[in-house]
Amino acid sequence: MKYFIASRWQNMKKVQTLTENLKNLGNTVFSYVPDERNFVPERELEAGLEMFKKIKNWRQDNKLRNIFEKSLAGLEDSDAVILLLPAGKTSHIEAGIGYGLGKHMILIGEPESAEPHYLVFDTWYKTIEEFVSALRSK
Repeated sequence: MKYFIASRWQNMKKVQTLTENLKNLGNTVFSYVPDERNFVPERELEAGLEMFKKIKNWRQDNKLRNIFEKSLAGLEDSDAVILLLPAGKTSHIEAGIGYGLGKHMILIGEPESAEPHYLVFDTWYKTIEEFVSALRSK
């Protein structure tokens, strides 16, 4: 199975945990965490987030274009899209694209509030552990 994980940058460690668990079960994973060791210093993470705030001409920015194209390719190539909460705007947009592409939709985490569009998710798990346990029992 090919999974696409959408989540906020501040969830990097949780994304990495989920990525490792899925790979250990023989799956392919697309996520924004490029380094399996997950040794990204907090200041580097913050600097990356600040970089996006400084972009003025976002429609012409090659870094943003590259991220968009890689994410879209990852979504198109996936069988399922996981939205790992809490998630930001981009993650929710990625989930919407996944739904529009007809992907199996999985929500992991406790929503802060009821949202009508969370009904796009086929399955919901309160925790990563609950999701991984369900996969192992199949």
